[in-house]
Amino acid sequence: MSAIKRLAWPLLLCLPLYAASAQSPAGATALCRDGSYSFSASHRGTCSHHGGVGQWLSPGTAAPVQTAGNASASQQGFLTAAQAADHVGETATVCGVVASARYAASTRGQPTFLNLDQPYPNQVFTVLIWGSARSAFPRAPEAVYQAKRICVTGRIDAYRGSPQIVVGNAEAIRVMQ
Repeated sequence: MSAIKRLAWPLLLCLPLYAASAQSPAGATALCRDGSYSFSASHRGTCSHHGGVGQWLSPGTAAPVQTAGNASASQQGFLTAAQAADHVGETATVCGVVASARYAASTRGQPTFLNLDQPYPNQVFTVLIWGSARSAFPRAPEAVYQAKRICVTGRIDAYRGSPQIVVGNAEAIRVMQ
């Protein structure tokens, strides 16, 4: 395959459509957040250079697929863990998979860290639960949320350059399917 074809092939998977249309193009599998359509055969990496998937489309019909993960994120404006860094100082809902979870019982403040999308020390985003707030959780948060896809709502702050939300109760964290 020529170098030009190798470089052009990924560009063909997501095509921007600027004309207003009530129907998606034939064969489209996803509507990207930037308004382009993806024709990707697999979900992995779909719309990765277009702000992520805004909405999955049903095969053959190009109609939106409503799932707990994408319907909430696209319709309510949730952020991915990676996007949170661009929203420090704002109150938002951030979603991701808990890649590592740790209760630091012997550390000052007895924090619990839920690191999203990448484990510590390469975490993309951290949910911080101080020891004084652990009683607001029915079970140990590090056990309950480990390896689960969660969405957390609160004010996004930064600690040593990494975005985080400090959570005071279990209602701020929702487990997604």
